[in-house]
Amino acid sequence: MAIVTIRFSVFRFINKQREVIGTLYAIGFSKIEIINHYIFFAVITSLLGGILGILIGPLLITPILLGTLQTQFSLPYWNVTFTYRILFGLVLMAISSIFLMRFSVVNILKQNPADIINGETPQSSSSHFFINKLFNKLNFSVKWVLRDILRHKERSFMGVFGTAGCFILLMSGFGLRDSINYTIDSTFIDNFNYNQKLYFDKAIHKGERLEIKTSVNLPIEWVQQNSVVIKQKDQKIDTLFTVFSGKDLLNLKANEKHSNILSSLKVNEIVITKKLANKMKLKEEDEIKVKFSNKIKYNTFKVKAISSLSFPQGIYCSEKILQNIEEPFMPSIALLRSTENLPILDKFSVEKVTWEKQYKQSKNALKSIMVVVIL
Repeated sequence: MAIVTIRFSVFRFINKQREVIGTLYAIGFSKIEIINHYIFFAVITSLLGGILGILIGPLLITPILLGTLQTQFSLPYWNVTFTYRILFGLVLMAISSIFLMRFSVVNILKQNPADIINGETPQSSSSHFFINKLFNKLNFSVKWVLRDILRHKERSFMGVFGTAGCFILLMSGFGLRDSINYTIDSTFIDNFNYNQKLYFDKAIHKGERLEIKTSVNLPIEWVQQNSVVIKQKDQKIDTLFTVFSGKDLLNLKANEKHSNILSSLKVNEIVITKKLANKMKLKEEDEIKVKFSNKIKYNTFKVKAISSLSFPQGIYCSEKILQNIEEPFMPSIALLRSTENLPILDKFSVEKVTWEKQYKQSKNALKSIMVVVIL
């Protein structure tokens, strides 16, 4: 789209400069001197515009994007960095401007100075006898429009191309909105059955979990998340390994055959999300090797099912799998059906997030993304 914009700008600018170009050509300036003058103009304007975009972009667009991502992800720090890709884009834009400017000026300089100053004369379009016969049967308004299109092929093509590009962006924007809306709704409404999520600042051992469960006297399920490396043949990928102590507050669906996969997992079985399975070329009943970040040895598990859960991507399993490989279950996240304040939690450093708050944050993130797309 940037190249199309540059092409239109160059074309209009050169057409307005026809009298200047014709006069310079008539008083003795060589073609090379005139071409170099306009190429230098193109380089200066494109570089100034590119540099201005590089400076303004991080001040206007980046804060919106980072603000959106910070509501969904937790990272050690958020920084704006400049990479070689930015310089590559700047150079590419300058080269495109030079090429388009040179092409436009050279086309004009093919004429003599008098014709350049007098302006462009539309050339008649040649047609086949059959086309002429068909053309004569059309009414005057249609002939008029078609004649203009055939005489100005480049402008007509750019108009069609520009309109097509705008509609592509428009459809992509609506498609992006619908896709993200579907992802958020399916995840929060179909998969998440809890009403409150608790993030502890440390891993909660078995005694503390029992104390909390006894005090609250409410359904509570614990979640442990680890970074792991999975290996399939020669391919290795870092992903998230999520372990659940229960089976009611997260509904992992794969198909009609598996209504809630967590409830049927055996000690060596895992569930893998669809995107990750496609990336690793995995299918049900395949075996996969998993290594925890603090371990050297790989453990082998069987893929029980492939889940359609949209996010987060990774591996899901029950607490039984850790018992089987003699790993301790040390969760730092709790899921509850209740949203009421629990006095027992005052002795822990914990962040409480309700289902409604997470759902609203995700919807707000969608709005921010759509604002960026519109811009």
